[in-house]
Amino acid sequence: MPEHLCLTCALCCDGSVFSRVPVTEAERDRLRDRVEIFTKEDGSLRMRQPCRQLGADKACGCYEDRPATCRDYACALLRRLERGTVTEAQARGYVADLLAARSRTRALLAAALSETPPADLGLAMDRLRSTPPVDRHAAEAAEVHYTKGAGV
Repeated sequence: MPEHLCLTCALCCDGSVFSRVPVTEAERDRLRDRVEIFTKEDGSLRMRQPCRQLGADKACGCYEDRPATCRDYACALLRRLERGTVTEAQARGYVADLLAARSRTRALLAAALSETPPADLGLAMDRLRSTPPVDRHAAEAAEVHYTKGAGV
């Protein structure tokens, strides 16, 4: 079943892909004590990622009550699996590659931050880009996450 792929990944819930998820007032009221929700300056509501309901087994602790944004989301890889353009084994291989790249990125970023005050992430990103050997894809993934996290 395609949804089993999500239990090997969870990048959409652990803060790797999204830092915030839109929620409605009804969802806020229903999930108030279970997830972290805040109000943006424009009055819109957001659920902070990583989600507190994400378990160590990568399962959602509020699956039946999850917000519509979570309910409706399907990553490109899941959609490809559902269409049959990739096999489950191929999809699991892609997820394993993504998780490995994220681990390498985190290690590179940790090394860059070891000499940088944590508040200076821009400088850390510059160091990450110039630290040999740089895994270009890992550095790009870190930069995308850094940029999206800062601008959302």
